[in-house]
Amino acid sequence: MSMNIVESNVKAARGTLVPKSSINDPHIRKIINYIHKNANVPVKQIEDEIQEEVDRLSRQAQKSPLLFNTMLANAVERALFNMFKPKELVDPNELLASVISGKKPPVRVQSPATSPKFNSVDFYALVRRVKIENQSLFPLRNFHDKKPIVSPRIILIPSDDPDTQKRFGSIDTAAATPNGEFIFNVHFMQQCLDYAHIAGLKSKFKKYKSNGGQFPDEYAMLEFLILHEFYHYTHADFHYHKVLKDDEGKKAKGKIINWVGDFRTNYDLLKAGHVPIPVGLYNEEVNYDRQKEYAEMYNLVKNELKKLKEAEPPPKVGDVIYSKKSGGYHVVTAVSADGKKVKARPATPAEIQGYRKPKIAKKLPMNPKPAAGKTAP
Repeated sequence: MSMNIVESNVKAARGTLVPKSSINDPHIRKIINYIHKNANVPVKQIEDEIQEEVDRLSRQAQKSPLLFNTMLANAVERALFNMFKPKELVDPNELLASVISGKKPPVRVQSPATSPKFNSVDFYALVRRVKIENQSLFPLRNFHDKKPIVSPRIILIPSDDPDTQKRFGSIDTAAATPNGEFIFNVHFMQQCLDYAHIAGLKSKFKKYKSNGGQFPDEYAMLEFLILHEFYHYTHADFHYHKVLKDDEGKKAKGKIINWVGDFRTNYDLLKAGHVPIPVGLYNEEVNYDRQKEYAEMYNLVKNELKKLKEAEPPPKVGDVIYSKKSGGYHVVTAVSADGKKVKARPATPAEIQGYRKPKIAKKLPMNPKPAAGKTAP
């Protein structure tokens, strides 16, 4: 039995761990073709939705490269992963918003018939295997809580128990509590299995079938999720939330603690070679390879998040802007003297392309299709 080392003191060089995806990657084209055939959606519509996610993260990265450049590098895969979101996790307002704006509803594909279906027996077996292979983590402990957790409580939702469902039913991915409860949404885990199956993702660890083990390779993404939640406890994120003061002397905020914890944890899991979940928070600039203290990471993230709230300068006539309300691109035709009122018309495809070229195409993974006979970058 191989022992997985989930934390490494060896410093990783920049650029070696970032999940990256390009529109022309073979597994990306494979997923696009699958969605095209099985959801009966034109390839262009799928690529347009991918580009919307690339553009969204690009706008965020222009304000805060430190927070978003790492996630931007995998924007293509993030967008495709969301297309596998099951109906149970889709916000009803999502469809309503598309109807109001006149846009096509987001692309969604049903669970592939060939992918492994989530099985609680297999999941609990995987949890036990993870515990055996990572004995340094168990019993779960951190530097603050004196009493270790020998048997963490695993909770699957939706639950038939009304009290459990009332407490945790709103969790649409996974979560951990200070009391050692670890909650996993079954529908989200099925989404992970479906995506991993169509992408053909494989794990390097011996417990998976491609290496002669007992678990389907798709479950490697669930192993990432399990360890991620255990880390919230062992890394003492809950303790920092209680006691940490920022560089302004203010009490730590839960959202920022979660970003820091996720950045640190996901980076460690990537270093150990685990199969990442595309929509996770990843950052190769905020982790213990770059900073020495948790507080330093917290203040970095806090000050970067402030940049996202800073007011942008008013647009000028001729600027191409993105409207969240309509979900589309427009060209500014008039701006009031105070810059608060803007008139605009829908942008043409050529104007949108021109807007994207200088700001996005050169540094984002939406690469142009290669010429005949050439290999995609």
